[in-house]
Order: sequence, then structure tokens, then C-alpha cells
Amino acid sequence: MEGSNDDIRPIPRNPLRFDLLPLFAAHVEARGGTLQDVDAQGEFLASLGQPLTRAVADSTLARGLRAEAMFAALVVSLGRITLIKQEDVGTAWTARRELTVPDYRIVLPDGTKFLIEVKHFHQGKGPTKPLPITRKYLTALRAYGELVGCSVKLAVYWERWNVWTLVPLSVCDRGGRLSLPMPRAVQANEMGMLGDLHIGTRFPLRLRLIADPTRKRTMGENGEVAFAIADFELYCAKRRLTAEREKNLAMWLMVYGGWEEEATARIRDGELAGVDITRMPPADSAQGFEFVGTLSSLFSSWYLSSTSDADRVTRLGIQVTGGSLGSLIPDDYHSETLPLWRMRQVPEPRRSGAPA
Repeated sequence: MEGSNDDIRPIPRNPLRFDLLPLFAAHVEARGGTLQDVDAQGEFLASLGQPLTRAVADSTLARGLRAEAMFAALVVSLGRITLIKQEDVGTAWTARRELTVPDYRIVLPDGTKFLIEVKHFHQGKGPTKPLPITRKYLTALRAYGELVGCSVKLAVYWERWNVWTLVPLSVCDRGGRLSLPMPRAVQANEMGMLGDLHIGTRFPLRLRLIADPTRKRTMGENGEVAFAIADFELYCAKRRLTAEREKNLAMWLMVYGGWEEEATARIRDGELAGVDITRMPPADSAQGFEFVGTLSSLFSSWYLSSTSDADRVTRLGIQVTGGSLGSLIPDDYHSETLPLWRMRQVPEPRRSGAPA
């Protein structure tokens, strides 16, 4: 994804230099020796092989760590934060017990600060199964937040539905019942404060592939035909898109949105004139447009396709440009041919006296 907002950039750091040596030093402290001990260096390198192999083979671990990396990349791409930093790194000493360090610290442009714990949740065969939460886990997260003076929020990626939600910890504790049902998480969702939007447009969205008329394209008896693409056209409803920004945006919505796909061949005089690939919403609510998805769900579809091979996680993270997702649909976006409806969800008002 390309973006024009380069204000959000990573703070330069060399992890191989600054993380590897402390890791080796911890190995030396545990087993004896010195940093200059060649045998200790060899033992350290050899000790990495088996744990790394086990970690790579652990699909649950890989999916969880990828969800954490995906959340950070999403937040950076939305471009509505001043800082996001991994919180649960490095050694921490404390006199307190029962602390759980959240994954990220976030600072918004208005100075608002909070901590984020990221969870990846696949509901398996139970599509309405709530995210299980224990009292010990909730208390340990809240205790860390109180210690450092920041509220803690829970970011959940509901894999089955390709949905991100962000809620205060209090949403997980209603009337003493500890869990997070997806409907409650969606109702209290605060992803809007990070720049997430519900995106809608007119339909259908259509990609028209035009066959090269100078090449043979006769339909065979078995229904097969080989053809070369001479050109393509993009349409929103019945209006052709001509501006590059509109075409790029329409393609992105078609590829990563949640609408259903249909392919239709256009035959003229026994020859293939082209193929129409159409994306339609599953239902028409007669309001003149339908939602394609949220920015976060569209981004996640792209991210997962870039880090997966079938059901296997091939990478945890990919490079993103700060503000690239936010700049894809700027605040002043306006188009007659590809109109967009953009809605930012405001969570339900928090009850008076409810814990953070």
C-alpha cells in the first residue's frame, strides 16, 4: 500500500545489535562463562535451533503474534496516532504481583494515552462463542495500567468474521459475568478513535476485461476459449471510472471487500468480447448504497493475503507506510462516479462509576 503521509515513521533501531547481545548475556548468566567464551557462543547458537523450530511449527503462536503485528500495522496505516510502541518488551522489576504487561502503548494527537492488549480469537464451530476472560487475567492487566497511570483497552481480532473491536476492560465484566461476546464488543467498539471507518458505495462494482480483437477468441465446443486482455474498464453502478484514484480505490474495494463475486462472459457472434467480474452486496437495503466493510477489515484482508499461504502463516509482519490507509480516502474525498459513504462509530456511553 502506498501513502502520501510520511509523518508517522519508525524510530530507527538495530534489533540484531541491541537484542541479540543481551539474549546471549542471559544465556551466559544462566550457564556460566563470559561473553568472550567461544564455546559459550557456540552453545548459545546451537540452543536456538530447537526452540525456533518448535515456535515456527506452533500455528496458534504464529497466528497470535501475527495478529499483534497486524494491529500495529493497521494503526500506523490509519495514521491517526502520535505514537505506538510495543510495551511488553525488555525486563521489568516490580514489588507488585499478578501483573500482566499489555502489548502496546498508544498516544493520540490530543494527548490521550492508553495501553492495548491484543487478542486473536477464532470461534471455531461456535460462531457466537464469546471470548473467554478470567478474573485473574483482567485484574493483572488493570493492575499494570493503574501502576503506570494508563487505562487498558482490549483489541480483539475476530478471525471468523474478519472484524476488529477495541473496548475498555470494563466491557468484559458485566454484572460479574466475565466474557466478551462479539455483539457487545461491536456495540462498545472504539476503533473509530484510531481512524477506523465503515465504508459504503453504490453497486455493483464491475471490472470489465476487454479481449484483444486481433487475437483468436472463438469459443470451443467444450466451452473453453483462450484470449488476451487488450484493456480493462472499471464501473461503479453504471458509471465508468476514469480518474486513477477512483480506479485504484475501486479495485481495492473489490479485491478486499466483503461483497459477493460473479463472473460473466460477454459473447458476440460466437467470439469472446470480454469478461465482467462483478462485486455485489449480499442484500439490497434500498438506501442507494451498501457497506463494503470497515477500513480495518479491508486492511486485514490485504494483510492476511500478504502473510499467508492457504492456512499457513508465512510471515508475521510486513512493511507499511504511515498514514497510507488514511490517505487512500482523504477527509476531502469527493467523487460523482465513485461516491463513498463514510461512517465513524461512536461507542455507547460508559456507565457512571464503571471501571476502565
